[in-house]
Amino acid sequence: MLTEGVIYVYGRDKCYRPMYITNVEKFQAMKKQPSDHEVCVALILMFEYMKRNMNVPGKIENTLFVLDTYNISYFKTSSLLKSLLNVLQQQYKCTTRSILIVNSPKAVTMLYNAVYYLMDEYTAKKIQITSEPCNENMDLMISKNQREEKLGGHLPNKDSDFWPPSCPSENFEPVN
Repeated sequence: MLTEGVIYVYGRDKCYRPMYITNVEKFQAMKKQPSDHEVCVALILMFEYMKRNMNVPGKIENTLFVLDTYNISYFKTSSLLKSLLNVLQQQYKCTTRSILIVNSPKAVTMLYNAVYYLMDEYTAKKIQITSEPCNENMDLMISKNQREEKLGGHLPNKDSDFWPPSCPSENFEPVN
């Protein structure tokens, strides 16, 4: 999953927090779907790597999640979504600044509205859903020179070299 671009880091937000991208379409395209356990292990490996290599204790301790649900099939990706939310709620509850769900079909919004009250309140408040590739909240949090074109930014879409994580630019200044 980490080398195939299902979950990768590409850029930072305006507060220097690493930005995780979860590409649901690539997850669906995997020939062998990983088990829930394998998804959890990959997520924890990514989080721990980032904590040791891209965070700064006392200064940069949070992360930002962008969940790209373009061309989603909920039935094929329910294990990914469930594992992601479980890991975030149980192991990394206070480290996630926001979860931005982009390119969301109506089914994801309806599903979220159905499970909202079952989720941990702290995590539920962090989730923002939009049917577009980006929105005003994303523009406020993440400079366009730190986002891929598919997310309304100026960076080329990342198609390879997903692991180990890298930062495409040291320029975090706002761009109009």
